[in-house]
Amino acid sequence: MFGRYELLKDLRHAILNAEIVAYFQPKMNLKNTTLIGFEALARWVYKDGTFVSPDQFIPLAESSGLIDKLDQQMLRQSCQAINALKKIGIQVPISVNVAGNEIVRPDYFDRFKAVLAQEGVPYDMIELEITESQFIEEKSSINKHLSLLKTLGVRINIDDFGTGYSSLAYLSTLSVSTLKIDHSFVWRMDESEQDWKILQMIIGLGNSLGLSVISEGVETERQKAQLLALGCESGQGYLFSGAMTLQDTINWVQSDIQ
Repeated sequence: MFGRYELLKDLRHAILNAEIVAYFQPKMNLKNTTLIGFEALARWVYKDGTFVSPDQFIPLAESSGLIDKLDQQMLRQSCQAINALKKIGIQVPISVNVAGNEIVRPDYFDRFKAVLAQEGVPYDMIELEITESQFIEEKSSINKHLSLLKTLGVRINIDDFGTGYSSLAYLSTLSVSTLKIDHSFVWRMDESEQDWKILQMIIGLGNSLGLSVISEGVETERQKAQLLALGCESGQGYLFSGAMTLQDTINWVQSDIQ
């Protein structure tokens, strides 16, 4: 209990002082290995020099009411990264994770627009990622907020798709653009016929609905080839790169892409 209290106190300090930093993981076209975007991921270096796992501090931020400030900081840092990449000739969107219960706040829409206006970033350069379970929790009120964002040109991605819900009926009613396949299916597809079939179903469903489909956790050439064979043409994972600081991202782009 003491450890959690100490961590919460330090987390509050880290967020208020903007000490949590956005790292960026590339999203790639699996057919020709070209860069199609990045995902921003929050990284916190603790006072002893070690990384605190996002699985540990993100739920703590959500339960303590700090997640809105953290989401805003990740959005702003992502906008700044878009502008830094633009200076070296790279113009690809960056997706940021946002809590479902934040999007339905009355002031979220205005705060989102204000950050992009202040940083001079077009709406179509930012994508929002919300986990499937959060979509379901907020399903009664979230779609009108998503529709407002979509009218601006903001793409909405369902993160960790396939892990959170047994019915797919909600897909036809939500203003979403992309399904992100949870990495667990990719990692297990060689070992489990059931996971292979689920992958096949998700990719086919997304394609039939006119949605983009991207797989997380792509770590081997074999996985890449299998996903392509199933009809998934986009992916991210250690086969290409892990999450990097902005400077490392710029270095990676300049050395591997150009």
